[in-house]
Amino acid sequence: GMGLDAFNAPYMQIRWKRDGKPPNHTLPYMEWLREGDTEFGPDWRVFIHSYESAYSHFTKSDHAMLVMHRHPKWKGKIKRMRLSLAPGESDVTLDVHSFFTVYDTRHPINNPIFISASWNYFRWTGDIGFLRENVNRMRRAMRYQMTEMGGIGVDKEFFESSIPPSIIVYGFLGIDPMPDALRISPKVPATCPELTVHNLLYHGVPMDITATESAIAISLQRAPIDGLGIKLDGQWFYEETGKSGDSFTLRRDGEHHFRKAQ
Repeated sequence: GMGLDAFNAPYMQIRWKRDGKPPNHTLPYMEWLREGDTEFGPDWRVFIHSYESAYSHFTKSDHAMLVMHRHPKWKGKIKRMRLSLAPGESDVTLDVHSFFTVYDTRHPINNPIFISASWNYFRWTGDIGFLRENVNRMRRAMRYQMTEMGGIGVDKEFFESSIPPSIIVYGFLGIDPMPDALRISPKVPATCPELTVHNLLYHGVPMDITATESAIAISLQRAPIDGLGIKLDGQWFYEETGKSGDSFTLRRDGEHHFRKAQ
């Protein structure tokens, strides 16, 4: 099977859910075998402290971060890993959402920080010469972020790996990801009356959003599992359903169009 290099996996994260709780304050654990090892044992064991993360309401799971690099035997090539219930447990219903390595270098945030810092400097100083000198660098940084770094995420764990420049998403488009709805309040500039953001990710649904002052088009690339809430400022008309209001639920993939009520 496929192994992994322990040096390049300093952390492991598991997201899972289960019924009940371990007895007598015991804990489940993970064990591993390295190349040359033949049997699992307590010397190759890290206990799993699950917790309800701020993002658990998105994954519907408890999260646990396993600090592997501090264990003296987390070295070399890891050929097998296994998860075990807490000692004394049986007949437990367990659902593993995901189990993956985490290598946190923080490098993916460099581009968004550069873009946001450049925009804020211009906004505060009005230095048009600085903007002219750096605008193409900002565009290249944003293009790389949107194409090479997995798109734009606004509500996912470790979303700093795809933070977009705030002026576009959070400023001009007025996007505010809330737990139960995606708020959109466009404030597009007169010099750029229509803006589009591609590959926005919210509640696991990738989408494109185009907005003007009086119209919003949302294209969902997949159907939401439980419906996707949209919250707009003021009264809007949902063309596909004929309904008016400020709160809507999108239940299918494809195009959804909204016009601001007169």
